[in-house]
Amino acid sequence: MIFSYQFVQRALIATFFAGIISGVLGTLITEKKKIMMTSGVAHASFGGIGLGYLLGIDPIVPALGVAGLVVMIIKRMEEKLSSHSDTVMGMLWALGMALGMIFVGMRPGYPPDMTSYLFGDILTISGRDLFFMIFVSLSFLLIYSLRFEQWKLILFDEEHAKLQGLSVDRYKSVFYLSIAVAVIAMIKVVGIILTLAILTTPPMTAKLFTKRLLPRMLVATIFAWLTIFSGFFLSFLIDVPSGAMIICVSVLVYFAMASGKKMKKALAFRQ
Repeated sequence: MIFSYQFVQRALIATFFAGIISGVLGTLITEKKKIMMTSGVAHASFGGIGLGYLLGIDPIVPALGVAGLVVMIIKRMEEKLSSHSDTVMGMLWALGMALGMIFVGMRPGYPPDMTSYLFGDILTISGRDLFFMIFVSLSFLLIYSLRFEQWKLILFDEEHAKLQGLSVDRYKSVFYLSIAVAVIAMIKVVGIILTLAILTTPPMTAKLFTKRLLPRMLVATIFAWLTIFSGFFLSFLIDVPSGAMIICVSVLVYFAMASGKKMKKALAFRQ
């Protein structure tokens, strides 16, 4: 029985909490159109992973620091150079990947296998990785549920939020840092290259069924659970990389649901 193995049990628990991260923060990322920024942060964090290998410490620690630094730089650039923020993001994206490769190349001995960080492998999640994911997902639930109405106001109507006396800059900093933390938490599940898809595809699938924010978060979480678990199970059965299979399932579910909704509308129109 495969579920008796400890690494499989950790993977299943990770599936549950990864779904929460995707459903809650992924919905906000897609609504605020921070999709490309999320991808840029994920790729830039590779510099931190390479630095971790060079220093002989857990790569997730410096990766988290790099991701946090990058999102705050991007936030600053958006405020000061809004028309050039995408350019700066692209440069940080490339710089992070380049530095990561340089740091890995500088490490004495044989170069480490970076596949699990680039493409993810949910079966390699350690107890420490799992604890971090649990902490992140529960923190997001706490942060975004306690002041849900204030978050909606700040994320979608900044001017009104300022008139209400809310500290918009502080809330935005928390949101941007949340993106950095979410990206790092998801790296072991789907990898740097595929993190963007798992944070955006379930929320986009949920948007096919509801436009309201809270129900969309809930539906997105359910879709994330289904696709991550299905992808993990299929990858185990046919012996292929789990991160890639999870994304394939997630994207196929989106197109299947979108096509089904379109066909339903066409049939209703004919009647």
